Amino acid sequence: LLSIRRATGTNSAPKALAYNEAERGLLMCSDAEGGSYELYQIPKDASRASETPESKRGLGLAAVFVARNRFAVLDKSRQILVKNLSNEVTKKLPPPHPNTDLIFYAGTGMLLCKADDKITLFDLQQKRPMGEIVCANVKYVVWASDMKHFALLSKHAVVLVRRDAQKLEHLATVHETIRVKSGVWEEGSTRAFIYTTLNHVKYCITQGDSGVIRTLDAPVYLCKASGNKLFCLDREGNTKTLSVDKTEFQFKTALIDRKYDEVLRIIKKSKLCGQAIIGYLQ
Repeated sequence: LLSIRRATGTNSAPKALAYNEAERGLLMCSDAEGGSYELYQIPKDASRASETPESKRGLGLAAVFVARNRFAVLDKSRQILVKNLSNEVTKKLPPPHPNTDLIFYAGTGMLLCKADDKITLFDLQQKRPMGEIVCANVKYVVWASDMKHFALLSKHAVVLVRRDAQKLEHLATVHETIRVKSGVWEEGSTRAFIYTTLNHVKYCITQGDSGVIRTLDAPVYLCKASGNKLFCLDREGNTKTLSVDKTEFQFKTALIDRKYDEVLRIIKKSKLCGQAIIGYLQ
């Protein structure tokens, strides 16, 4: 555990965290001072973890790691600053759109830049956009393990996207009447995305189908999906483990992938409604 001195005042609560495992770096962003970030180095000595480390601070609308020893900041003049871990600027470049107001991690040397209803994949080395997709009011981006598929989460929608070399391809969109809270990709999968609303755990697959996995007594924020378990946090920051039945979307993804042995196994062993199976096969 790392002890961090919390700032006091309006909008001082953290709104985003990014962790750099290679350099044990932690970026914490908040709305303090109109947008700011703090960069912490986590001590390797566990006995010092209770000490409050000194942070390197700066102003910016967002900050994310873009390499082992680099992070990018979208400053208040809407310029992208690439900095080293000493918080020194190594490169300054304009974003793909002048009205860019948020940036997200997109792999080494890449960013996803949000401007109005556009999300643009931006190459920091070549200083040019590599693809663009329309999606309004994006708040979070969740990458699959292959770093080619990602989900865009907005207040009332989930959009699944695939990144190719020179373009972004829209795969599926699910609209919700209740606010979307969080989401994770199914472990080892690029077909199924699991997400939560205020009172449900739901799924969306890249072919466009969606459904309910289970109801919730209280909102949770998903961290990881593994087997028939979902690992998550509640509103108080406590860890929780939820048991879920993923049979419905596993059946659909097996069918899409033409894994007919798996389809047969699911039909024989599961409690899926017969009419539901027939309807989907048709």
